[in-house]
Order: sequence, then C-alpha cells, then structure tokens
Amino acid sequence: MIYLDCRLIKGSGIATYLRNLALCYRNHEPDLMIQYLVSSPSDELSDPPDYQNQHIFGANIYSLSEQLFYPKRIGKDDILHVPHYNAPLLFSGQLIVTVHDLCHYVMKDYFTGLAKRFYASTFMRMILYRASHIITVSNFTKIEIINNFKINPSKISVIHSGIDPHYYPRSSTDVQQYLNLKGLPNNYILYVGNLKPHKNIARMILTYHKAKLLNDNLPKLVICGMKDSGYDFLSEVIQDGISNEFVRSNIIFLGYAQYDDLPYLYSGADLLLFLSLYEGFGLPPLEAMACGTPVIASNTSAVPEILEDTAVLVDPCDLNEIVSAIIELWTTPSFQNEMIIRGLNHVKKFNWEDSAAKHLELYHKYDLNPCDDKVFS
Repeated sequence: MIYLDCRLIKGSGIATYLRNLALCYRNHEPDLMIQYLVSSPSDELSDPPDYQNQHIFGANIYSLSEQLFYPKRIGKDDILHVPHYNAPLLFSGQLIVTVHDLCHYVMKDYFTGLAKRFYASTFMRMILYRASHIITVSNFTKIEIINNFKINPSKISVIHSGIDPHYYPRSSTDVQQYLNLKGLPNNYILYVGNLKPHKNIARMILTYHKAKLLNDNLPKLVICGMKDSGYDFLSEVIQDGISNEFVRSNIIFLGYAQYDDLPYLYSGADLLLFLSLYEGFGLPPLEAMACGTPVIASNTSAVPEILEDTAVLVDPCDLNEIVSAIIELWTTPSFQNEMIIRGLNHVKKFNWEDSAAKHLELYHKYDLNPCDDKVFS
C-alpha cells in the first residue's frame, strides 16, 4: 500500500505540491488507491461524505507523536511518502521523502523555535540517511543535500514541480472587475509569497522606496502573503529611515491571497518582484509568467535554474542593481513584452502531469506488493 502524508495540504508551497500530485494521481492511475494521511478530511483529495482513502492523523508537524504514530499504523511492506523532512525514523517500510529546500538548515539564524532548529540539524541528517529515496524539486537542492550531508547521488531524484493550469492570463475586463472589487489600483508592482526573513521583504521595501524616489510615477507596491509571527519587517524598514507615511501611501498589504484571487492579481500587475535569498524552487515567478506578467527575481539558489533567461535576474542584496532593473523594466514596454513572451513559453516546461508520472514511477520501483488490497486500520 502507498501512503501520502497530506497534513500540510492547507496553505501554500507544500500544499500546492500535494494538491496537484493528488489530482494527477487520480487521472493517471485511478485504480492505484493511494491512501492519504490528513489532519481533517479534505475535498481536494476525495469527495465527501465518504472521503475515500483519507485517514485522520492528528499529530502536529515537528512533534514527538508524529514519530511514534507511523510504526503502529503502517506496515513494513508499505510505502510512505512524506512531502517534507519531518518523516518517521522508526518506520520500517519504504520511506520516500521530498526535500524542497534546506532553508531551515543553511539559514538557521532566520528561524526561531527549538523544534525547527532540531529538525534542521540533527534530525534532518538522520531522516536523509534513513530514507529509501529522496525527491528534490531542483538540481540545486540535490547538490545542497550532497554537499551538506554526503548522501549518495543515486539515492536522489530531481522532479520539478509543475504549474497549475489555473494560472493563465485573465482578460483586461475580468482583471479590472477584480481590481475594482478589491479596491486595488489599476497599476501596481506585486510580491507574492510568505513574509519570512529569507524572503528579503525588508530589503524589497527599501529598494522600492529608493526606486520611487528616482521615479515618482512608479506605481504602488502590493505585498501579498502570510505574515511570519517572528518577523517584524516593518520595524526594520522604519529603522532604516522609511517613514510610516511612505508605507501607508505607497504599499498595500493584502495578507494571504486565496487561490482563486491569484491569477487576477498576477495578470493585473505591471511586474512581479521576487527577491528571495534562498529558494529550492520558487513557484510565484512561474505563476506570474503563466499569467503574462514580467518578473524580476534573485540570481541566487535555485531561481536561475528554474527561471533561466526568462526573468530579469538580480543580486538580491544589491539595492542599486534592483532599482535599475525595476525602472528599466517598468519604463520600457518593448522589454516588458519580450519578457512576457519568454515567460509564457518557458512555463510550458513545468507540467504537473509529467511530475506526477515521475512520482508514480518511483512509487512502483519501491512497491513490494503492487496487488496488495490491505485497508488502513
């Protein structure tokens, strides 16, 4: 039997990964009967009221209970795929772990909490050695694992994530209706992603402020994402000399954007800023490109591998370089059009159906009992 840990299906990032894999699994092999471990039943995995193949697993992420639960519920002939490195060391079956990045390990100073720090050091190392196989979403992360943990490269498969077909350019009429409904301006620069320290939010605001001083016609900055409770980026930018008045007048904080809202936000933006210091993949720039929006992104970590020459790549720590890129892209329609066309062509390479097929191929490689009809109990 094959089990997929879907406790993180609510949210972004790993949730996007889980949702799209589960959907494509049903399309590829509807008879495979993958079992889903969930915190609560989800319509995104199977239909109510039965929620077929969903099994409640209430242990918190990074908890002792998630370590002790697995060995009691899943047998040694089973496959367990965990989409994060919080996997069970005591599980006796075939363990497949997806590592999206090593951010918690290589950037420990940016993350608080004893549990995360423990997982990001000793525990991550043990899990990577314990895993039967490791999936990464980029060659960058594969190399990071090899360099930091000396894992055999043959144990690691790179499977790029896909782009949800939900992301495509919306019509100007539909975008305008959405902007009117949300009270957003007709022109804006956009950021989409978590508001965590490694996302470089404070420096992005500082850069935007500097660009605005050089060109007052620059549109407002719309920041869309879930705030990290331990990161007060506004205090940081205020300390660097940006006034509260500037922030109130020029920056719009939307909070977490719903799935249905994102294509309209991307389609309406003049450009997307994605200046993260560390990424294992980076979905927002690809989602923006799929909606016909030009992108300025970091030239670090996995971002150049994923975006190639379809975005304006900049040093995320060089304010002058970023400012120049913003002003040049925003004031040059021909450049914008060139990047839009490149982006729309580039995103065709990232397909969830292809990604799911590669995951299923890996499952079958480790499936010891492909005809097993055992039920979860």
